[in-house]
Amino acid sequence: MRGSSPDDGQPRRRRRKVGDAVLLAACGLALSACGSKSSVDKGGFTAAQRQSAQTALDLAARTAITRNVLNLSFQTGQAPNGCSVLPQSGSDETFHLFMSWDPTRPAYRSMPHSVLEATISVKSAASDTFHVTSFGGQGGKPEPPEIKASIARVALTRPAEQCQVLQDGRLQLVATG
Repeated sequence: MRGSSPDDGQPRRRRRKVGDAVLLAACGLALSACGSKSSVDKGGFTAAQRQSAQTALDLAARTAITRNVLNLSFQTGQAPNGCSVLPQSGSDETFHLFMSWDPTRPAYRSMPHSVLEATISVKSAASDTFHVTSFGGQGGKPEPPEIKASIARVALTRPAEQCQVLQDGRLQLVATG
């Protein structure tokens, strides 16, 4: 009888099994190659950058930055409208913190707008620097061009992480899914 021998069709089945195994191995290799790069979150930070940025924010809590954040929030009657952390070019340990207050509550609309810009580091809070610029409000000065440029840079730069002010004044990165 034709086709009834036990060896009939064996080479074809073996080729198919080998082909399936090669295909699975290729898929596994492709997936592992894709996973070998450090994945980034929505803000463009790797897990290591995110951890470093949070460490720098935690160290900044030991400086006058926290006191100024609380004072500006009290003066404007609200938490900052914007809070972003950007890595400083060429460094994995230094970040640029940018916070802005634009009073929107009716009782505070006459208050000036304020921007806090800081350089924070994971090494030491002693090396952190910051400055505050206030403008607008009743009889206030116009928004300085360098502040407009900073706002645009923060809005357009990636990687950048959003942050928030906690009730005790500490800063925390916002969770990104």
